[in-house]
Amino acid sequence: MSKRKINDFFLPVSKRGTNSENLDINQNICQPNELMQTERSSTNVTNPSQSQSNCDVSTVLTCTSLSENEHVKLIESCFPDIEKNDISNKIHHYMLCSKSDCCSITSNEKFDHAWLNSKDLSFCRITRLWHFVFVEGQGVYCLLCRKHNIKNPRNRSAVFADEPSKRFRKLALQEHLKTKCHEAAKYSESLSRVSVFQKDIDRKLEVKNEILFQAFYSHLFVADQMIANFKINKLMKFIEHIGLNDLKYFSHRSAGSQREVLLTLSDTLKNDLIKKLQSSNCYGLMIDDLSDVSSLEQMIVYIQYFDQEHGSVQTDFLFIANLLEKSDSANSETLFKVLCENFEAMNLDKAKITGLCTDGASVMIGKKDGLSAKLKQLNKGLIATHCVCHRLALACTDTNSNLKCVGNVETYMLQLWKLFHYSPKKMACFLKHLEGYRSLVLNSSERQKCVKILKRACKTRWLSFEASVAAAMEDLIPLVQTLSDLSESDAAAYGLLKKLHSAHFVGLLFILHAILPILGKISRIFQKSYLNFSSIQPTLDSAVQELKQIKSEKSPIESAKCELSEGGKLELLDITINQNTEHQLGQTLNNYVSALVENIERRFPDVPILAALNIFNPCHIPDKDNESFNSYGDDSVEIIHQQFLSKCCTLAEVKAEWNLMKFHIAQKKSKIPVNPSDGLTPLEWCLSDIMKHKNEYNYMCPFLTKVVELILTMPLSNAWPERGASKVKIIKTDLRNRLKNDMLNGLLHIAVNGPELCTEECDCLVTNAVEKWITDKKRRKLPTSRTSVTGEDSMKTYMEAEVQTESESLLSYGTEVGDEDEADDVGSTCGDDDHEKDRLLENTLLQLKIAKNLREAQQYSKTVNFESESDWNSDDDF
Repeated sequence: MSKRKINDFFLPVSKRGTNSENLDINQNICQPNELMQTERSSTNVTNPSQSQSNCDVSTVLTCTSLSENEHVKLIESCFPDIEKNDISNKIHHYMLCSKSDCCSITSNEKFDHAWLNSKDLSFCRITRLWHFVFVEGQGVYCLLCRKHNIKNPRNRSAVFADEPSKRFRKLALQEHLKTKCHEAAKYSESLSRVSVFQKDIDRKLEVKNEILFQAFYSHLFVADQMIANFKINKLMKFIEHIGLNDLKYFSHRSAGSQREVLLTLSDTLKNDLIKKLQSSNCYGLMIDDLSDVSSLEQMIVYIQYFDQEHGSVQTDFLFIANLLEKSDSANSETLFKVLCENFEAMNLDKAKITGLCTDGASVMIGKKDGLSAKLKQLNKGLIATHCVCHRLALACTDTNSNLKCVGNVETYMLQLWKLFHYSPKKMACFLKHLEGYRSLVLNSSERQKCVKILKRACKTRWLSFEASVAAAMEDLIPLVQTLSDLSESDAAAYGLLKKLHSAHFVGLLFILHAILPILGKISRIFQKSYLNFSSIQPTLDSAVQELKQIKSEKSPIESAKCELSEGGKLELLDITINQNTEHQLGQTLNNYVSALVENIERRFPDVPILAALNIFNPCHIPDKDNESFNSYGDDSVEIIHQQFLSKCCTLAEVKAEWNLMKFHIAQKKSKIPVNPSDGLTPLEWCLSDIMKHKNEYNYMCPFLTKVVELILTMPLSNAWPERGASKVKIIKTDLRNRLKNDMLNGLLHIAVNGPELCTEECDCLVTNAVEKWITDKKRRKLPTSRTSVTGEDSMKTYMEAEVQTESESLLSYGTEVGDEDEADDVGSTCGDDDHEKDRLLENTLLQLKIAKNLREAQQYSKTVNFESESDWNSDDDF
């Protein structure tokens, strides 16, 4: 269809072949094309001198003219540089001046204030708007041209819009009213009043702040719950469906936009963390290596520091990096290089690294060429420690390996788990025996609980052996019965039955069931998010004492004899512990406990520097009246000075500070909380209290205050990187194996460091991320503000481009059609002014008809080829 045929769509009904005699009573009002012709004749950009038709657009816009308050709001939005309090003093407009009885210009500019009050000069009968504004010190603006940002298409000048006119003559104002630019501004204003899109546009402007906040919160929820990124759009669609309809206005839903939003959220968290680290005097690192699902050798790094804002020690994820991206081997040199590159990128000082905790691999803590040796070249006071959790696990593993009988129990537990885990038939048989043993009917949920009882014994999982033994002890009778039924047809079940259904194995289970919980309690204490060295040795001493007590009393063997005898829980096994078996079990118990104690003492040797730091413990300091108070801690201070302060001060200065500091510590002794809610030890509480008053102690004891912060930030457990490795496996799965490291870093920052959802801190994070996202770059959907776009101003600019986009698209199409159809000038028909009700009805129908026709014409121009010969559908059904 040619452009001429499209123009026929706007012809009167009589010229399109419709029988005008058969029209109903409402057909005497002007048709949509007549209104188009009327608007074009009254606001024609191409030929403004053309005579106006009888039907003025003002009849359409009379009911939508701007009030006084709307005029004031429009002036405030068009002149954001001028403060709200100074608008009435610096800006002269008909509405402002009539309200304040202003009738003259206070400055020396030769501008006649009466021009602003002239209805023929300053009032537009089409838009019902007082358009001329005079700003003192600048010049004259046209409110219409400034609102729609109209520029001359030839020389791109914007006089009366962005730039004020300084020709203070009445003739200059009259000439501006006749220009094409001003006519285009009136046309844009007219379309914005009657456009069917205006309701959506107004709603977009009304909720422009909320929709970004809601969209970013949706992204944060998906990342915090470690859900795949492609499900973000489905989540937002679901939120729209259940009632949050305004979220449909968020149009940045591509994969690239989702990536930018998530990275912006993570960068906001990361920048806050970097600011805290830059203000800290020292921090400790926890490093581990792992292989992800893509077989990439990754190094994951956590950092421990004292957060002055919260007044506590914090442990946060720092970064994860591919070690073999630029290197052929993950040796200590590569580890050091990757660490330095990331610290430089984050603008962090490597010399502030005062603590390093690793899993004990030689590449990490090697004395000659390990990572710790290279970091000590930057800071000689650095303390490198082997993770206490790993040391405890190694001590237990070494004991199990040396004692063959204990190692065999671990092997049997693993085989037992595999037997049922990989065979649903055998698991069903076990559940039937368990049901009969417990004398209850299990529903589906309870069956799942029973399945979870059978735990896997794994050497790399610190508490798995304890859970496996506890599960076997709880359901030993059903296990033996199940193996007995399966032994006739299954060789593995027969072999396990012979091992499990014996007095020696049952006795070993009782021994392990008594000892492993003690070791598990130590492991759980060491796996705390924050662990101080002061709690290590007392915890180990307590565990060793309990082990020795079990050894001397032989309580596990006595319990086994009692349970296997008549009337005991294991009477159905029909097993009896004879004197020979009892002697073997007693010898095994002695050997096991002795080996455990020996391995623990070997894995946890006394470290002089850690013992010296115990002088800050308020429980160890003697009373002030005691003679030993004056000399308390003098030897330890010398070790501390040699380790940390030898370069910055003398030993005499440190001793002088200590003589003052120990009086403050002794004073805190009476204030130690009996049952602290945060679970801190007395030493941790005392050091944290000193750091909370850091400014005061910096003035009195600057060197020892640094040592206090160093003690608090010294990591001793590598449990955090182990948890981070588990997070990596949850986030980067087989279905997301192409996840790049920058996105993986961002998702880990949100999942680990992010605040709890639906809290004030989380709301603040989303707000800051929205502001950062808007100001990072100029986006297609966001217009350029007249001023610098920062803070709340940047939020106000969101989606204002939609108004201008709709107006410009409709304006350009209306002008194109008008140029082709100028010859078909048709008079419009309107009702008489005497019939006010009929006029209101006509105006309403006119607005609806022009909105429908403009919308259909715009959609048709985008989807239909103009060279096609197909006919246009009729609009008589409206």
